[in-house]
Amino acid sequence: MKHKLVLSIEPSSASDVRALDAHERIRTHDGTSAIDPSRSHLNRVLHGNAEGPQAALTALYDTGAAARPAPQAERPYLRLVLSASSSFFRPDDPEAVGTYSEDRLTRWLEAAMSWLRAEVGEDLVHASLHCDEDTPHVHALIVPTYMKGPRLPGKRKSGETDEEFDARRKKASDAPPKRTVGRASNSYWKKANSFTIFRTAFAKAMAPLGIVYGEDRSPNAPAGISGREYIRQQTVELRRERKALAQERSQFEAQRTADEKERVAMKLRMDQIASRELEQRRNAADLAEREKVLNKEMENLQIRTRVYEEQEARIAHDKRKIRKVFAMLKTALNRMADILGVSPDLNKIGITLDELERENAALIEIPEDDDGVGLGM
Repeated sequence: MKHKLVLSIEPSSASDVRALDAHERIRTHDGTSAIDPSRSHLNRVLHGNAEGPQAALTALYDTGAAARPAPQAERPYLRLVLSASSSFFRPDDPEAVGTYSEDRLTRWLEAAMSWLRAEVGEDLVHASLHCDEDTPHVHALIVPTYMKGPRLPGKRKSGETDEEFDARRKKASDAPPKRTVGRASNSYWKKANSFTIFRTAFAKAMAPLGIVYGEDRSPNAPAGISGREYIRQQTVELRRERKALAQERSQFEAQRTADEKERVAMKLRMDQIASRELEQRRNAADLAEREKVLNKEMENLQIRTRVYEEQEARIAHDKRKIRKVFAMLKTALNRMADILGVSPDLNKIGITLDELERENAALIEIPEDDDGVGLGM
């Protein structure tokens, strides 16, 4: 797997060096970096003064190792950030910020610092390793210098003879050149494509570790703004977006929880409705079954009613026949009594027949025939 090289090169002023010094010495979360003070003890100085880049620069001038830059030089220094993509330092979990492989960090540091010292030489004034942020990286301060020759006198002083003037010029010409700070006059950094040359050389040195060139400065970075400032602004924006995303995610989770509660409540209501519908269907089935039973009972009752009606009709028919028989017997007896002259005895028989008829009528309550025939003598 190939990993990307990380290299930021920023022309800097004296105030920028002081800002770098403060960033190195004051390890507190400032909103633009992911400093974890609990891990700041892992940071260490790799090159130069242990007191920081400002102390290293001051010592450079105080010891006479180099002359200060010209007053018109606005940004004579270079601030560097050297690193690699997180996948190199923590291949098992690139997203686990703040973690790294000690072995990989050691190999990278040895290769990076060896190359940096060889490439820059004594112009490398300070370098320090920071391990208390997301990914290990090195901050370096380069002070580009050049050998400034003596300035030859161009005019004679008032009253100076030719011999004195020539002697003064010879003295100036024989003076050794002096190391002076000046990026615009440095043979390496005065080239228009010096940053690309530097990055390419660094990538070549990192190639054995599987680290490739990476990406140049973003084309979206506005003109007139340093790479460091652009990165800082982008970092602030990313952290703001991350915070907004976290808030949005929190709102989403809250809404999802509310939706889940509503879904559970709705399911409960649906279950209750389904239970009531099932109970209603069961009640309807019971009612239908009871209705069938009642219809069957009604049908049986109607059948029994028809049977009773038929029986009553037969009884009425039989009673009418009996009454007719009694009537015929009474008539026949009356005639026989007249013929035989035994009326009293036959009358007793008629009376007996009338009593039998009344008893029969009492046992079977059937109305008289329409013709009103009775058994009276």
